Amino acid sequence: MTKDISLKAACADSFYYPQEWAPSKGSLDAFQRRRGFEHHFGKQRTKNLSKGVLLIRFEMPFTVQCLRCQHYIRQGTRYNADKKKVGMYFTTPLYEFAMNCGNIVHPARSANGSAHCNQRFVIRTDPKNDDYELAEGLRKKVEIWDNKVQWPLLIILRGF
Repeated sequence: MTKDISLKAACADSFYYPQEWAPSKGSLDAFQRRRGFEHHFGKQRTKNLSKGVLLIRFEMPFTVQCLRCQHYIRQGTRYNADKKKVGMYFTTPLYEFAMNCGNIVHPARSANGSAHCNQRFVIRTDPKNDDYELAEGLRKKVEIWDNKVQWPLLIILRGF
């Protein structure tokens, strides 16, 4: 009984290699797919994996504005994005995230005539400047912080 439990735990921790598999037969993922098992990321997320594209959940790192519909997209808004490796900066991989604007607009302002804007956004990682580069379809919102205005507000909010 305990032997079966430990084998199940090994399968769950992905330290289990089937007896039929050998390194000469290719990768373990390819072997399991031939046996009918799905990739651990899921079928929908990996349908373009052969092209180097993985579907991920991307969160906007700062407030931006769509160039087509002029809609502001706030920091923390999440999108389904295609993640693709586009290069290297020394030993750090550079990634590109592509997604579409989902703001509802008049079909005349849409990129393809639908009810949504569908402007394509492309954001790339920039490890040199420790930031993100807005490559296509977006503009970063410039936010100015005025400390003189904030100080009286903090006193009022704290109740001093």
